[in-house]
Amino acid sequence: MNSAFATPTASLDDPFYYLTNFRFVLAWVGERHADLLATDELAFLEQFESLPLASQALLVRMVMRKGELFRLSKLVYTEVGDSANALLPLIELGWVDDNPALSIEELFHQLRLAELRQVLAEDIRAAGLSLSSAKTVLYDTLASRLTQTAPLQVWWPEAPECVVRLGVMNICDRLRLMFFGNLRQDWAEFVLTELGLQRFE
Repeated sequence: MNSAFATPTASLDDPFYYLTNFRFVLAWVGERHADLLATDELAFLEQFESLPLASQALLVRMVMRKGELFRLSKLVYTEVGDSANALLPLIELGWVDDNPALSIEELFHQLRLAELRQVLAEDIRAAGLSLSSAKTVLYDTLASRLTQTAPLQVWWPEAPECVVRLGVMNICDRLRLMFFGNLRQDWAEFVLTELGLQRFE
């Protein structure tokens, strides 16, 4: 969106204010750039509207967050309710992977130190390290030894929850580019705003 354009935004009194604003972006892009949209982008616009409200809201919450991997326990939002149920339609569409392969780097980002010491206990000992070693020490040593990727349930068969991967960030980034006209401005800059009129240039 590279020309000044006044955009109405939802009030924070609405628990789905961010979803209202996200829908505005999709409608704006669909109206003005339909001829430029790829097949997967057009499908995204159409299928998003057919999702249950909770699934729409959870998807937008994930898009607004940093990264593409999320522990289910971190996806807790009052207005969404049961996140596991809200994820199901997204999984069916292939927009969320509920059993993604994780690299050692991704595993370290998702698990707490105590969990890593439990999951990688044998590898830690085999590397000649103490289980009390710091997280950075463990990673620096194990990263070159554990080069495989595997789902969390393979790394940690007793995992008490799952990790999911958002698979539509590339589409959302392209839509964001069409709306803002650049990639400097993120979704939060519009989706989280509570202004009567917001002007983007």
